[in-house]
Amino acid sequence: MNKKSLVFFIFLTFSALTAFYLFRKSLNGFFFQDDWFSLKISSVKNIRDALNIFVPRSDVIYYRPLGMQLPFYLLSLGGKINPIPFKVLIAVVHFANICLLSLLILKLTGKKFSSLLVSFFYSTSLIHFTIFWWSATLSFILTTFFLLIALILYLKYLTEKKFWSYFSTLLFFTLALLTNEMALIFPVLTLLLLWLIKKGKFSYLGVVPFIILPVILFSARFLYFPPPISGDYRLVIDRGLIINLRDYFLWSFNWPEEMKGQFVKFFAVNPLFISGFKPYFLAFVVTLFINLSFLFLIPFLYLLISGNLIPFRMIIFGAGLFLAGLLPVILFGRHTFSYYLTLSLIGLLLITSSLIEEFFASFEGKYRLLVFFYLLVILTNWLYSSFMGFEFNMKVHWAPRRSDISQKLISHAGGLKPAAGQTVIISVNNNPEVKLALNNQDAFQVLFGRNDIITVYSDKIEADFRL
Repeated sequence: MNKKSLVFFIFLTFSALTAFYLFRKSLNGFFFQDDWFSLKISSVKNIRDALNIFVPRSDVIYYRPLGMQLPFYLLSLGGKINPIPFKVLIAVVHFANICLLSLLILKLTGKKFSSLLVSFFYSTSLIHFTIFWWSATLSFILTTFFLLIALILYLKYLTEKKFWSYFSTLLFFTLALLTNEMALIFPVLTLLLLWLIKKGKFSYLGVVPFIILPVILFSARFLYFPPPISGDYRLVIDRGLIINLRDYFLWSFNWPEEMKGQFVKFFAVNPLFISGFKPYFLAFVVTLFINLSFLFLIPFLYLLISGNLIPFRMIIFGAGLFLAGLLPVILFGRHTFSYYLTLSLIGLLLITSSLIEEFFASFEGKYRLLVFFYLLVILTNWLYSSFMGFEFNMKVHWAPRRSDISQKLISHAGGLKPAAGQTVIISVNNNPEVKLALNNQDAFQVLFGRNDIITVYSDKIEADFRL
């Protein structure tokens, strides 16, 4: 291993270790909310149950057999309710994604600096907070894993004309489709890559299979197993679309997810929130300003004014990737979460790294101290925004809160001995957060392995057990 490769490996390892330190508290997180539903529908007692893993459900909008049912079944084979294997898998997949992302950016740009910069920002981004806490979101980083491999293979096909790379791309795209519906945007990504690599000389025929696969899969899904499209999943095309774009853009730069509920106008924040969380709010505003200025505005304006090369093609490609990654969710006006950015974020980071790469290159080896200081500012500011956002999330985010509620109730209920063959009613506190944490009826049914156990959310009803 030469010196440059060693430095590359060390920095990549540093990025991963920093990310794991940042998200370390999530290792204590317990199952909650959709975790219980996933555990419940992943129970396999015979061959029919195993086959049903791949049969779409009509009670949920998604179809994720490789992203939910299969991993939940495999990771709970021991029979115990243990979230640790899920946390380990999430950490391993996250590390794999960091490595794959660095390889993809290296192949796209041919520049190790851009590759390391994107990997660092991505690995420590606050958008992964919920994923590390909530096992039910495992499918989002798993599908990103498959799509990154597919993109690398497709890029290899475009540059080297290796047909095995093309068919391997189809394989991993299929795996991604069966993992999470976010993979639907892959045909758009192939078109963007064609435009970037072939410089406008499109070969549409090669993209057709990537379009046909999801059309067949989801046509069959909606025809024979129509999902519910209502409530939070109701499609809207109105001002909410612009608000969604605002939130996704801000989240991409470590603006905490829970801040979305504090906007009283488009860019006006609730004054009561500001007074109650003033140190955090000031930190978020300052770090956001520095991130946007040092990662976007300063390098772009300098390159523009000085007449140096501006990587417009990479900027357009990155913007297209960002918007394409949001296509499956942007119209869900009431269902917006930062973990939907696991692919889109790469587009924005590619833009920033390309601008900074050209910005530094324009100095031609001069002002090394200034370049070092600039790099130190962007890395330190990004890390500080991540740590402050994580600390803030631990105080207000619904994921750790519901995880704690679920763990306490399940631990307390562990000593109960429901009578066999008898309908059992368990009464718990009538609190919306408790009901969400236990996912209504699912938690105790999973705990005792009985679907006839009834959970009642009231303090005044007669019950076999009261928690």
